[in-house]
Amino acid sequence: DLTQVENRPTSEFNTRVKQNMSLFGFGFIVELGWRTYVEFERAAAELTYDDGRTDVTGNRLDRLEQSKVLRLGYRVTGLTSLTLDVTNTDYTVEVAPDRESTERSILPGFLFGEGSRLGGWVKVGYSNFDMKDPERQDYSGPIGEARLYYRMGSGTTFRLEGGRIVSFAVFGDNTFYLDRFGKLRATHYVNSVIGFFAGGGLGTLS
Repeated sequence: DLTQVENRPTSEFNTRVKQNMSLFGFGFIVELGWRTYVEFERAAAELTYDDGRTDVTGNRLDRLEQSKVLRLGYRVTGLTSLTLDVTNTDYTVEVAPDRESTERSILPGFLFGEGSRLGGWVKVGYSNFDMKDPERQDYSGPIGEARLYYRMGSGTTFRLEGGRIVSFAVFGDNTFYLDRFGKLRATHYVNSVIGFFAGGGLGTLS
């Protein structure tokens, strides 16, 4: 999977950052009856950054991410499932080894309303970043993401998303930043071919 996306500014030295990512993963799924499933995944992603002018961003953010993920699911009813995601990710930063770390997170949650008028999913849990450099501050705290949708009639859907996630920063001694966000989007189809949408959102980085 090869992607190129434009990221938000991550340092005072740049205004637009290009992210290049190469991703490979594999896993297996075991379904224990119609209620329960177990999924295991191994993945590796190489990320490189280019701001077009300086080497600052690349030196601070270029990294290799190697992750192991265990997902459990239990269907409580026909439309509702309980879920649990347990993740261990190692971050290797060749040109800045003081920024290397291991992240461990656990995210219990639930899915509901699959295919119905009102549905979505919610995952809220805890994440811990253990920095390999003892002089760098670790991070531990709550994380979570949610997506809810409501179909009003046959052609209109409202979708609400929100979350609190942790990402890598590039400023000096600040290794991480907290991204808190919320988004609302409305989509309306006038027929089976043509539709319109509008939306907005709020967010804070710290």
